[in-house]
Amino acid sequence: MCNFEHLETHKLFLSFTREQVKANMATWAYTTATGHQQYQLPCANHGIDLYQITYKSKNCFASADAPPLILSGLVAIPQTSETLAMLSFQHGTMSQKIDVPSNFNFQSQSAVFAFSSGNYVTVFTDYPGLGVNPGWHPYVMSDPNAQAAIDCIRAARELLTYLKLNFSNDLYVSGYSEGGLIAMAVTKSIIEMKYPTFNLKRSAPLSGPYRLATPFKDVYLSANFRAAAFVSYFGYLLMTWQNYYGGIYESLQDVFRYPFYSTLPRLYDGALPLQTTTLLIQQAMKEQKPQVPHHLINHLGLGNKQLLEELTLLGNTFTIEFLERMVIQNSNDPLVKRIQENSRYDWSWKNPPVTMEMLLVGAMGDQEVFFANTLETVKAMRKKGVGPTQLNYIDLGLDYSHDSAVTPAQAAARLFFDNGFDDPAFSKFGHDPS
Repeated sequence: MCNFEHLETHKLFLSFTREQVKANMATWAYTTATGHQQYQLPCANHGIDLYQITYKSKNCFASADAPPLILSGLVAIPQTSETLAMLSFQHGTMSQKIDVPSNFNFQSQSAVFAFSSGNYVTVFTDYPGLGVNPGWHPYVMSDPNAQAAIDCIRAARELLTYLKLNFSNDLYVSGYSEGGLIAMAVTKSIIEMKYPTFNLKRSAPLSGPYRLATPFKDVYLSANFRAAAFVSYFGYLLMTWQNYYGGIYESLQDVFRYPFYSTLPRLYDGALPLQTTTLLIQQAMKEQKPQVPHHLINHLGLGNKQLLEELTLLGNTFTIEFLERMVIQNSNDPLVKRIQENSRYDWSWKNPPVTMEMLLVGAMGDQEVFFANTLETVKAMRKKGVGPTQLNYIDLGLDYSHDSAVTPAQAAARLFFDNGFDDPAFSKFGHDPS
């Protein structure tokens, strides 16, 4: 094989004919009605080839002369002689090392058929710490994951060159959940670094935690708040960040009550899917003697019965000192600093002027990544001068959960990539948040 700067290995491991692509698309619920809006994917134009790749990526936690990371990823290539565009898609939270796009996992399948059924080469990084790369995944850490995604795009371009396929410099970026945050980080990085070979046309981050620093009071008081899911995600964040940054906590016993400080680390060893981890956490929460967090409830104000039950489960899990620490959010707190450092919501592509368009898609019914993230992002960007010709958002509504919103959000992103804000499906956007 030729020597490339980023691409290490490639393997064609799966192919779909046009009819197989159409059949697979029919099994996914891409179509949804939101108010008067309908997101219907175009019919498949061709078949798709899937390549597993490994590639070299800059190690953001090492010196400049350190050896690169070897990461894995997936490249989905339309079977056509037409000129192709590149689309970088970032996957959502995965804690199981083998549950990754390069193994064509469940999360990547709907994205492959949504985007590569058109003329998009869809590129997925598995992320550092997942797939073939050992160690901890830098969970919701913007820069290292964005770097992995950008280097994966470069490796995919080298693969297309090797395969003698026609492609342009046009680039589209998307991602869901954790991948929504990483998509935002990729977009920001590409604009600020001014990569000459990337013509960034449109970006569609989907249901992402762009404002990791969303006030915890807003989280706790949300009607959608579910303690087990929160602990599952936040426990992953805490232990990952302690591993990479240090100084997040002195001991897990300062953060979690018994038995969580001893059992939780074993749930994030890469063997279990996050859904199983969440169920185990929920079961353990309910087995504990109720620890009503009175200080937290007094601080937040009395909520409804469901909310009080969820806060009690939270009190069964975290120490009261840690809960108060998260409500107060002292600006000198190392965890608060890292949360702010990895957030990607308060920025603009007005200076230097860039013609890129961005569509944010989320769901008010999302119980895991609250829609407030999308609203706060739009609000912050509007204040920095990003107008409605550059940025809009869509609310899929209360009927959609974090899981069920995946494919409708991908369908909206595909239509946006094809036609921009002029697509007839986008006759109505969300009102600007006040």
